Amino acid sequence: MRAFRRLRRSLLVATCIASLSGGAVLAAEVTAEQRAQIESVIHDYLLNNPQVLKEALAALESHQEREQRAAVATAVRSVTGEMGAADGIVLGNPKGDITVVEFFDYNCGFCKKALGDIEALTKADPRLRLVIRDFPILRPESADAALVSIAVGKQLSGEKYFRFHSDLLMSRGVVGKERALEVAKAAGVDMKRLEADIESEAVRQALTRNMQAGEQLSLTGTPSFVAGDGVVPGAVGIETLQTIIASVRQCGKIDC
Repeated sequence: MRAFRRLRRSLLVATCIASLSGGAVLAAEVTAEQRAQIESVIHDYLLNNPQVLKEALAALESHQEREQRAAVATAVRSVTGEMGAADGIVLGNPKGDITVVEFFDYNCGFCKKALGDIEALTKADPRLRLVIRDFPILRPESADAALVSIAVGKQLSGEKYFRFHSDLLMSRGVVGKERALEVAKAAGVDMKRLEADIESEAVRQALTRNMQAGEQLSLTGTPSFVAGDGVVPGAVGIETLQTIIASVRQCGKIDC
């Protein structure tokens, strides 16, 4: 009943505003008697026509869904464009005809499962540009590992970076800064430079942009793959990813 009263008041305000002619009458000038009459009319109408509420809610949900899809599509274009890809590590063909971006977390079991698919995709498709972006959402240690990972990307690229990424992702136990530094050292990076980069504003801002991009894309888990006009959540397997890539090449969408 309280919800209905709130809705009635909202409808009353909207009705009053809509009925004003050229701003000649202010809502504050509506008398108590007029307000009561308007409320009574709206109350009776809604009771006699309850389908109006269902139609209004359906229209609102449809409008919100369209707005959300449009916002995600805009975010996808931003993430897969040149500027967006600059915040990740490019694997495969840097000049590929389409871009697939994977958002991952070093403590994500499903990301470990998807690792083989990622490697197989880049080897089987010479026209694919695949970008991986740290998206540490599972635990605090993930953010520490992500900072190391982004800093390592300033020294390693291509196959060398992918080996570091693979070794770190497939580590057992919780992956944090300590483990990330061990793997980085084994990969041959300059550790003094690495420590400086980890603390740098540039690396921290890169991680911030990753988190902001994930929020704009409405990501709720990892791995999440971004391509064409949408987002594909989860370790969906190489066949599904190949189907999506083929679709993007055909019509620019993840599902033609």
